[in-house]
Amino acid sequence: MEIFKRKGIHAMPSLPTLRKPGRLLRLATAAALLLGSIGFPGTQHHARAEARIEASAEATPSIVEAGSSANVDITVTSSETTSVMIDLELFDSSLNRVKQIVVDNVAVTAGQPATVPFRWDVPATLAPGRYIVSFGVFGAGWSARINEWFAAAASITVTGGAQSPVLASSAAVSPAGAAYGDTIVVDAAVTVAADTEAVTELRLIGPDGAEALTRSFAGTLRAAEPNRFRTEWTVPEGAAAGSYAVGVDVYSPDRLGTYHQNREAARFSVTPTTGQPLPAPEHVQAVPFPTAVDLSWSAVPGATGYEVEADGVAAPAGGATETAYRHEGLAPDTEHAYRVRAVGIGGAPGAWSEPVQVRTKPDSGENPASAVKVAVKTGTDASTPMLGPNFRIVNASRSPIALSDVKVRYYFTIDGEEKPLSIGFWSSVPDQSRNVSASFVKMPTPAADADRYLEIGFADGAGTLAPGGDVVINTWINKSDWSNFDQTNDYSFERSTDLSDSLKTTAYVSGHLSWGQEPVLLDLPPFPSRIAAVPADTSVALTWEPVAGATGYDVMADGSIVGPLSEASFTQQWLAPGTRHTYYVRTRSGERTGVWSPAVTVKTTGLPNIPAPANIKSQRTDTSIALTWSAPDAEITGYDIEVDGSVLDAGTSTSYTHEGLEPGSRHTYRIRAKQDAVPGTWSALLSLNTTYTPTGTFDVDIEVDPSADRQPISPYIYGTNDDLSGVDRWTARRMGGNRLTTYNWENNASNSGDDEAFHSDRYVAHYFGGVPWSETGDEPGVGVTGFHERSLAQGAYTLTTLQTAGYVAKDVDGYVTQAETAPSSRWVEVKPAKNAPFSLTPDLTDDAVYMDELVNLLVSRFGNASTATGVRGYEIDNEPGIWRKTHAYMHPQPAGAAEVLNKGIALAKAVKNVDPHAELFGPAAFGFDDMYNMFLASDWPALKANYGWYLDYYLDRFRAASEQENRRLLDALDIHWYPETTGGGIRIQYQAGNDNPETNKARLQAPRQLWDTSYTEDTWFFKGDYASFFPLIPSLQRSIDTYNPGTKIAFTEYNYGAEHNIFGGIAQADVLGIYGKFNVYMANFWRMTDATLGSAYVSAAFKLYTDYDGAGSKFGDTKVRAETSDIENSSVYGSVYKDDDDKLHLIVLNKNTDFDMNAIVNIAGDTAYKSARVWAFDASGPAITERQPVARIENNKLVYTVPKLTACHIVLSAEPQ
Repeated sequence: MEIFKRKGIHAMPSLPTLRKPGRLLRLATAAALLLGSIGFPGTQHHARAEARIEASAEATPSIVEAGSSANVDITVTSSETTSVMIDLELFDSSLNRVKQIVVDNVAVTAGQPATVPFRWDVPATLAPGRYIVSFGVFGAGWSARINEWFAAAASITVTGGAQSPVLASSAAVSPAGAAYGDTIVVDAAVTVAADTEAVTELRLIGPDGAEALTRSFAGTLRAAEPNRFRTEWTVPEGAAAGSYAVGVDVYSPDRLGTYHQNREAARFSVTPTTGQPLPAPEHVQAVPFPTAVDLSWSAVPGATGYEVEADGVAAPAGGATETAYRHEGLAPDTEHAYRVRAVGIGGAPGAWSEPVQVRTKPDSGENPASAVKVAVKTGTDASTPMLGPNFRIVNASRSPIALSDVKVRYYFTIDGEEKPLSIGFWSSVPDQSRNVSASFVKMPTPAADADRYLEIGFADGAGTLAPGGDVVINTWINKSDWSNFDQTNDYSFERSTDLSDSLKTTAYVSGHLSWGQEPVLLDLPPFPSRIAAVPADTSVALTWEPVAGATGYDVMADGSIVGPLSEASFTQQWLAPGTRHTYYVRTRSGERTGVWSPAVTVKTTGLPNIPAPANIKSQRTDTSIALTWSAPDAEITGYDIEVDGSVLDAGTSTSYTHEGLEPGSRHTYRIRAKQDAVPGTWSALLSLNTTYTPTGTFDVDIEVDPSADRQPISPYIYGTNDDLSGVDRWTARRMGGNRLTTYNWENNASNSGDDEAFHSDRYVAHYFGGVPWSETGDEPGVGVTGFHERSLAQGAYTLTTLQTAGYVAKDVDGYVTQAETAPSSRWVEVKPAKNAPFSLTPDLTDDAVYMDELVNLLVSRFGNASTATGVRGYEIDNEPGIWRKTHAYMHPQPAGAAEVLNKGIALAKAVKNVDPHAELFGPAAFGFDDMYNMFLASDWPALKANYGWYLDYYLDRFRAASEQENRRLLDALDIHWYPETTGGGIRIQYQAGNDNPETNKARLQAPRQLWDTSYTEDTWFFKGDYASFFPLIPSLQRSIDTYNPGTKIAFTEYNYGAEHNIFGGIAQADVLGIYGKFNVYMANFWRMTDATLGSAYVSAAFKLYTDYDGAGSKFGDTKVRAETSDIENSSVYGSVYKDDDDKLHLIVLNKNTDFDMNAIVNIAGDTAYKSARVWAFDASGPAITERQPVARIENNKLVYTVPKLTACHIVLSAEPQ
């Protein structure tokens, strides 16, 4: 148990931020629509959602006076029941945004239009004209699951307003170049048409897009003369070298209105040092044509310009662009020589490059220089979530050119992140969706400033380009997660603000370079081509074309690197059938290693049936139940849905709404996919009820069938981490928590971590082992042996923690300081296996503590796990995702995803070598953070591959290791669960919420997050993509079924708060029933109150199942079907004993806080029940008492009134009372 869970603090995971689409996308889309043509080849510019979104906007009135208001109604229809966010934005005729309004968490029912009203208060000073209404529909909280943009959906005409008061702005910078320590002076001027109150802002924007300085000036801008503003900036050490822009922005006094923006008012450069000449440009390259030579080179930091010497003569001033130059008017088949040097501050020249000699090509007439020319506009933002290069392709020859023969390449970097790219574009080519193509190509051998290029091509239908004719293409490009591109080192990025000739964007005619200069490639071997993956049931065979000069290859298989390989092939084995796997290949050539190839993803064969649909969600009203689901990973042609036993054809829709229902009525559903006439696997049967709000004593229908859904109830769900009352009948006891991560069994030392200021002592021996505090407690392993002896005395299963984090406490000498962080004399290394003979008296001087030697000690003393007295279970450490917090002086670095897995596998092997019958539990995850990505493990993005969350990876790799060992290594998937449910602004574990009515109502519903597809709450778990992992237990089971079938589920820590009141007692009783109903193997309650408050109602909930009559009588050991028609106000769980149906046990909970409940129970089956006794606890106290028995049972039907906030155990008997 991590201590900050007791305090209710949640560390929100800093997952990759899902940014909303940048302004560039919105403007480009709106502009394209206004021009009348827009295309999205391949993947569209927005991440496609599983939900199909249709939306529209209506503005009323459509003509308004400045200073009044307009209403905009956004209507959204979704194919799925979901929650969305709507981002409404208005733009003027220049596509400057004038207003943005965002509304989040809009509930949308599948197939039902939802209308959201927006109000725009039009500023009185707004210029008259037509304003464009555009909006985006996104998943709630900017989730990328839904990401649709609707440009120019409506318009509003504003009359009577004033024109923007700002006419123009300019700036001058002195000096034009500076070094570290120099001072730059910026003088700016703003001209206005009339006196205006405004805020003027000067910004200095570095070459990396970051703002180096922002200075604001508030006051009146005068119309009589230019308004001047001055600021200074002393260049700090370490400032980015290169070209800086000066921006001038003018806002309304409240900053809600933008009067004027000038992103390029002036420019200046920064170089790191003065007094030293700039180095010579590198990678100078010349590409010859018959009558021209294209020259290019790498940028020199601090350069303010460049000089080119062509054939011994200085090039004309201004002839060189930033890093490129074209030498034209040359004779074919002639020699030419070039040198380049940078120019620094004050015109100081740098060193010349080495001469480059080149010969122009003979004039064959087949590939004339400049058959086409390309002008490019890149914009100036070096850091942006969207690239937006615009192109103009000009026929510079004297003959028509078929556009289908032309290709253009724009080179950029993706900054090492293998994230899918999307593109949208507008083109002047007619029917562009058919006639223009755009694709991304990963370069087999990268350049220092390019690893990808965008290639634009044309189909035959694009026609021809006449001499002097041109076509225009505007693009917008984003990564799948909308993270920023860093364009500072992008080859084709030239910070251009208008279309200008760019030699760093290349053009090809009939496959020959006709324009521009390709980037200089690094001296690396290329990745292989023709990579093919052939799947089998449990393996994938990979082959590729051998690379000339290769000395070997590496393969990255699902994030793990294998190599070097000598052959051009690789087979990955021990895979699960029907699972997806991703591969990359790279080439080795001596000491040089190339870049990874593009991903190759393939699915193993072997699944006998089409999988059941996943991510099933439901939404309930008084008269309807709406279902949505996600398609399984298969070729699907449609779906069947079973509704109350009748099978319906749902077509291809992934949603269904059952309407016209009675409030408080129960209905059942299951769904299967199909491929043509072949049906897939049914989903689990869902029992759902329409909603109902009681206004007085209310009826609930309870259907029970002792012959249906029978399965054993694990006895170990009634477990604990703490002894509560001292008389509880625990069936499983866990020896775990933060302390156990650093427990040294050899001398019983442990360290408290940040629970108690990193104190080393023998706490474990005393608290867990029962050694009197007056005694030393240094007997080897006494912390565990003493704990297990107490478990044996109670007839309980012992689950004890073994250590894997790396080190355990070496001494009991008190506080450990940061200076004593492991490895140090205060710690000793822990290892899974000794690989030497065991001793029952461990060597305290060998600088190691061995886990298998502890297991040997326990087996020697108690027998193995198959005996009546052996230790049954071992937990693989505790909450690894927060080791760096809880044990910062032992494991200061964040735990790695592979580290946690590999250490767990090594421990499991070592334990099973000593005791093959022992059960291993892992990874003892700290809540959803660990389950999802091992609390932001740095290696998880590379390892994630096709896994949904970390638990998939953990299960799959344990399965593969088990198959290789020919024995199961992981017996139970072990998680800790502390719901973050809140009510009245208070989390349910907080003591402040124990008496808060809203917190307690939320507490009573929180257990539904474990199983109910319709449950939702206002926490981050249920927003965006995270919501797909809820309800939790079905998600855990789905992961197990896919990646490690047969693994059990364990909640070895959990708590729902209010341990000493009726709300906590009912919630606990509900959770125990859920664990039994949904096949949980072990569950261990974690106490979060002190001895003063106690946990009496939690004890009562356990006793309701394990000792309801005070004489040891228990809930049955076999689950049977029991369903209620009202899951908000009631819960019901049924059981019998496996060999005897004559006693039927029902746990019935009235969760309503105001009214009594008439439980109308109908029992199916052949056994006739004739009497029923009732035990219960309620708000009057935690003692379980026998209540009035059931008065009458007729034909296995009874009615029993359960008072409000009461938990009952009804025992029906086939014998008369």
